Amino acid sequence: MKLKFFMDNNLSPRLARGMTNFRQNIMHLRDRFPQNADDEDWLEFAGQNSFFVLTRNTEILKTPAQLDALVKFNVGTFFMGGGNLNICDTIKQLIRNWQKIKEYAANTNRPFAFRVPASGSNFADLRKYLR
Repeated sequence: MKLKFFMDNNLSPRLARGMTNFRQNIMHLRDRFPQNADDEDWLEFAGQNSFFVLTRNTEILKTPAQLDALVKFNVGTFFMGGGNLNICDTIKQLIRNWQKIKEYAANTNRPFAFRVPASGSNFADLRKYLR
């Protein structure tokens, strides 16, 4: 199965392009939607097109309409921990955890939610928030 990932605006489009240059299948929100697109709209798109989401926006788990969209559209989501990381640390975080992200994506039933650590490699299972 070819894994496809979708990054929202909390992560840089340059990061998505950089990963694409290494033959990873990643689309950034701005490749498909306006920058101010509603989260519910791109979550629907991600789910209907079998993308796994990469985001820093943990508000998705606290906002009923967004959480409902994540569950309704069967989205597998990776929340990148460490909201204030600079771009270099974000790149390190993603690269350090990339293989594990792909393993979880390939082997976990959707919908799901995991927090990717800012340091280390222990993912937090956030599925308890998915009612």
